[in-house]
Amino acid sequence: MMKNFFAAMAGVAMLAGCAGAINLPIVGKISNGETAQGTVSIDLATRKGNLTIVTLSGLQCAGTYDASDTMNTITIPVTCNNGQTGVVIATRDATGVAGTATARLKNGMSGRFLFGNVSAQMQADFLK
Repeated sequence: MMKNFFAAMAGVAMLAGCAGAINLPIVGKISNGETAQGTVSIDLATRKGNLTIVTLSGLQCAGTYDASDTMNTITIPVTCNNGQTGVVIATRDATGVAGTATARLKNGMSGRFLFGNVSAQMQADFLK
């Protein structure tokens, strides 16, 4: 399922006109009800993934991961601009470039997210 992940990523990057990298949107909500959004950026040359999630009030959490990891579910350590740390557990669908994620910070704050190029309707349904 994931063995052709980088071939698919290269195809997506070429179709999107990117020079070796792709960016995918993230939408979600954190446990206090606040909406959050962000980006997953994947550098195809280094196989490094960067995850950034930002809330409307300015909380920003970010982490890096090995984008060549072929597991469907990966754990990404994150550090936030308020000093908090935690993890994002992302489960990728068969394409490897979309899916769902949950986050939990050490202070107990949590969130759920949808990532990848999904329809506006799917995003709206997810945020309900």
